[in-house]
Amino acid sequence: MEKVAPKLKGRGRPESKGTERDDVVPPLPIPTVLPPSKFKQRGISFNMWRQAEVIPAVNRVSLQVSAEERKKLEQGLEESANRFMWTPDSPMRLSWDALIAVVTVFFAYRLPYSLAFEADATFQEQPWSIAFNSIANVLYILDVIANFRTGYRSDVEVILDPKKVAINYVKTWFLVDVAGSIPFELFLKTGDSGIERKAVKTSLKYLKIQKLFRLARIIRFVRKHMQFMYAFQLSFLYISVVHWVACLGPSMLSLDVSSFVPFTRYGIFLYISVTALFDLGKMDGFPEDEQIVLAALSVFGFFLVCLVSASITAIFVSQTSRASEYQEKIHSVMSDLKALQVPRELRLAAKNYYEMLWRVKKTSDRYEKFIYEDQDLSPTIRAEIALHIHRRAIAVVPLFKGCTDDCLATVVMRLKTHLYMAHDVIFHKGEPGRSMLIIIRGKVKIIGPDNRTLVAVLKEGSFFGEIGLLQNTTRSCTVVAATFCEMKSLAQADAEDIFSLYPHILERLYRESDRRKRDNSTRNSFCSIKVLDNAHTVSKESIDQIDTDTRFSGSRSGGREPKSHPETKTSLMMNLGPNTKPNWTISEVDGAMRHEPPDSTSFSDKLCRPSVDSVNV
Repeated sequence: MEKVAPKLKGRGRPESKGTERDDVVPPLPIPTVLPPSKFKQRGISFNMWRQAEVIPAVNRVSLQVSAEERKKLEQGLEESANRFMWTPDSPMRLSWDALIAVVTVFFAYRLPYSLAFEADATFQEQPWSIAFNSIANVLYILDVIANFRTGYRSDVEVILDPKKVAINYVKTWFLVDVAGSIPFELFLKTGDSGIERKAVKTSLKYLKIQKLFRLARIIRFVRKHMQFMYAFQLSFLYISVVHWVACLGPSMLSLDVSSFVPFTRYGIFLYISVTALFDLGKMDGFPEDEQIVLAALSVFGFFLVCLVSASITAIFVSQTSRASEYQEKIHSVMSDLKALQVPRELRLAAKNYYEMLWRVKKTSDRYEKFIYEDQDLSPTIRAEIALHIHRRAIAVVPLFKGCTDDCLATVVMRLKTHLYMAHDVIFHKGEPGRSMLIIIRGKVKIIGPDNRTLVAVLKEGSFFGEIGLLQNTTRSCTVVAATFCEMKSLAQADAEDIFSLYPHILERLYRESDRRKRDNSTRNSFCSIKVLDNAHTVSKESIDQIDTDTRFSGSRSGGREPKSHPETKTSLMMNLGPNTKPNWTISEVDGAMRHEPPDSTSFSDKLCRPSVDSVNV
């Protein structure tokens, strides 16, 4: 008997030539970026988000624009919005900070030396010193201007808004930088007599002390951008203390060294400084009052040696800390990615994510889980630790309002942290819904099923993805991060355990999803939907008004939606049993509780009946 292979519809291209045309799945068209419409050419705006023109489709291959075009478009938008602005980590800004650091460090050594050994009325300042002072004054003035055009980090976000940057700079370093940038020598004139000339020169040199306040910024720069910070700090501390004590020598000790040139006098007091600080020899021949000063210097040098020894010990101890382990993990991952020939841009993206995760959490979910599962620790203490770590999530999410401490601890112990940069795709339409997400910070954009229309903007406190989790369905919308976002995810397996223990949370989720369906079914199109306000905290100002007659032209079609295969797994509502059926007599709308008449349609029928008008993500 001849075996006949069954036909599989919708499973790909058949090999036989006699296959019907309907069984052949055509390739997905590659969409391109369309030129601006006639409305945009005339300057007419419908207040749509410009980023909404680049909407991810079902997968990365069927994006409406290629990765290169999307990158160029985003760079063009950022450059037009923040023109002539430096990011704090840009190469140009780092080079400029390094130049200012070198000039300031030179001032830190040059100024005390000049005040101590070049304050005579007969001393003539060298031409190179005059040129250096003039160049430094110009650089410091330019640095003030550059700081007004350099963004700053607010937590993990980089702020490049010129107004916010100016306000932040005025509140922090502006007065210090301006005081150290004023060229006083241009406003003060030296007198004719030697006494007046000496007084003016001394005053000018003391007025330059304000420039040394920039050392605080240099220390911050070194900590941020130099991996050998400990070695640099110890070396700088040693040399600086010895140098400054030597410069204070003429005012503390009565040695007659006026016949020597300034540099020779500095060498004499430098020898005394090293000998006194580190107790390297006897200091005879000084008066009794000056010997007290030398003894105090010896005690100070002893504490300095102890401080350095403690710092060296801390370096070795820190090698076993969590921070060092995390840095070793990053280094290992980067080495593996390089060995796998991963592109440099992708490696940098992974490294930036690790560093951002450390700045946000100072740990990882693996370490948190170890604490929560430590049986040697009291359950009460574990619950308190979990509530303290996730106190921000508890405070901003209305879903947790009114829950007991035991319920909150059970929920937050199952949460996992996820970070997304602006324009990152959180999930695509058609993906299986295996988790729900809660926004802790940031804003996300909900894109309609047509992969073009901006449906809503959610901010912190909102949650989404619960429908796919509860009913085991695929995502019906695409969600894109509008800004930097920190989110907590709850997996389906963990949600089943939590909802079985605390059914009132499940009731709130179903009540909210039912309200979404009811609200969305009253609208004729997605363009009329302004807010998907599932937490009653969505900012109305962040959502652009869209008129119903200003929809996108149908010529710009999105990618083809893949055929979804039915899943054999039942919904969470059926898994939990009939006892967990929620009460539908009270609903929460716009932050207020209102009573509603009972619906004759059963709750299970509502869940199982698909709705084409609902926006369930």
